[in-house]
Amino acid sequence: MPPGRDDPIDLTGIDDGEDTDDGAHVDAQTPAAQTPAAERTRCDTSKGSPPVAAEYWASADVGSVGVKHDLASVRAAARRRWESQQEHQLLPHKQRGDTGTAATSPVAVPTAPTAAAEKPMHAGDAVGKSPLASAVNSFELAPGVPAAAFQLQRVRGLQPEANRGIFGVNVKELVSGPMTFAFVSNFMVDIGWLLSAMPDLTTVAGRLVIAHGEGAEMGDKIKEVLQRMRVSDFEVAKVHISEPYGTHHSKFFVLAYLHGLRVIVHTANLISCDCNQKSQGIWYQDFPWKSEAAPPMSAFQADLEDYVRALRLPHRGAAPLLEVLRHADFCCARAHLVPSKPGYHSGSALDRYGHMAVRRLLSRENFPAKFSKAPIIAQFSSMGSVTEAWMTELTASMAAGKRDAGPGSAVFPPPQLGPPSERLQVVWPTESEVQNSLEGWSAGRSIPGYAKNVSKPHLRPHFCRFGGAPAGRQRAMPHIKTYTRYSGQDLAWAIVTSHNLSGAAWGKLQKKGSQLHIRSFELGVLAVPSLEAAFQNSPHAAFCAHPHRPSAPLPAPPRAGVVLQACTLKEASAAISTPTEGCSLVRVPLPYQLPPRPYEKDDVPWMVDAIHVGVDIGGRHNGDWDSMYGHLEDDD
Repeated sequence: MPPGRDDPIDLTGIDDGEDTDDGAHVDAQTPAAQTPAAERTRCDTSKGSPPVAAEYWASADVGSVGVKHDLASVRAAARRRWESQQEHQLLPHKQRGDTGTAATSPVAVPTAPTAAAEKPMHAGDAVGKSPLASAVNSFELAPGVPAAAFQLQRVRGLQPEANRGIFGVNVKELVSGPMTFAFVSNFMVDIGWLLSAMPDLTTVAGRLVIAHGEGAEMGDKIKEVLQRMRVSDFEVAKVHISEPYGTHHSKFFVLAYLHGLRVIVHTANLISCDCNQKSQGIWYQDFPWKSEAAPPMSAFQADLEDYVRALRLPHRGAAPLLEVLRHADFCCARAHLVPSKPGYHSGSALDRYGHMAVRRLLSRENFPAKFSKAPIIAQFSSMGSVTEAWMTELTASMAAGKRDAGPGSAVFPPPQLGPPSERLQVVWPTESEVQNSLEGWSAGRSIPGYAKNVSKPHLRPHFCRFGGAPAGRQRAMPHIKTYTRYSGQDLAWAIVTSHNLSGAAWGKLQKKGSQLHIRSFELGVLAVPSLEAAFQNSPHAAFCAHPHRPSAPLPAPPRAGVVLQACTLKEASAAISTPTEGCSLVRVPLPYQLPPRPYEKDDVPWMVDAIHVGVDIGGRHNGDWDSMYGHLEDDD
């Protein structure tokens, strides 16, 4: 029988075991180790970039990737947040255990002051000056529960209205509070910047686990900084890939609190320029710990646990992560997970990963007739060597789904939506959009489309401009990855993910469609109206795990259905079209217009390795770049 909500699970007795990692070693993007020392300390602050701390980089005798972290600034930030929590009585010094009430987190909470248990809040409690108080807005179903399929991340340097509500969530407010366990998965990790931006990671009461996709030397760097920060319990692991040319590209957090678990799936590398000056997407949901009445397993939990096991983390990282996942109640997840796992998948595993997972999930859904043969959009930040045949394969998966024949229809089986009547619409920035962005030419480093792939003749008719105007992000280049099918401004479904447009990420069918080959680890979420409706009518729809936000009943009565609808900054407070009576409207803040604007004759698609003539908006030539590493986060 699973433990009740008041039965803590002590993980301190888990045997750390032996590491069993194997597989091919994959080198990641060029880290700071290969950046000239003179360039490491340069940063153009005129465009809102956070300053570089010169003392951040260690002398050569520490090693080419050694970091001397500015401990004082990061620890001071964590301490200021902790003292603020104490000042506003959001985190009482006294442990819940002292009153005879056991903690509810599966991870045992030590009695150190920085791990004090939180007081559960209720709807009538005052939030005071909580770090999350500013996030309360009209785009929420309930406090801490966004009324959106996903959200956009805040961008420095934009007008304030472009960072309002679901258009500008601050990730450091999501990764905050007294955590009892934290798991961080990403491709690129600038550990100094990460801890200065999210200082509560330095005071996790239990274990902090970081899984990255960079070289082994960067793992040593992360460990060194954590030791200097006096983080007492951590595990750092490079995820090894079994397939050539594959990467560990997924970007997500799993954060345990006393009363529940927070899962965040997003699109940004954990580096300053990605999180501050790019268009990025974030999905998150809070889940309570299982009660005795909760089902032992759900599809979301099964997919997430399967994905974690596939990472083959060291035991010290995998054991506590799987433990908290086992005790969380995922039965009311408002989205499907879309994982990619390296390897060859066939039989029952054929449709568990990549684009075949999308095909399986969509094929179960009934959609309004207006989505029959409706267009499909693919928007991403990197492009592999894709053929027209493979794009047709991907489109076939994303065109899956049944067309609702209407009440009383005797048609069986129900008709399919069918492929789009026009070619796949590929949203890809132009050279001029990159040149005139917040970062200028430098932004193009994070949009690594190489000329040999981007310039293929068959792609030109698919290309559409990024634009960014609907979300006020004309100057914030996209690192977000989204896929959707639309009719007018209504969406059949929406995906936000780490998957770029490549067979390595989504997979390629082989052996007459009986086998799917994937090279990389990827993770995204798929929002569909039926799952969103089930979530809004569930008992956990207003649950919030973070102690600074109350869990409260939804203000509106249960709805019969849900309409996913793209929204712009101007239209965010009103419906673009009138949804069916009794339906709930769920916003989708796409950063591009619908329909997307096709390339004009003179538009040049961005190619990272092409020669770009002239200076950018900051007066710099292409190649005059700052390092992606060695930054610290500015105060807001």
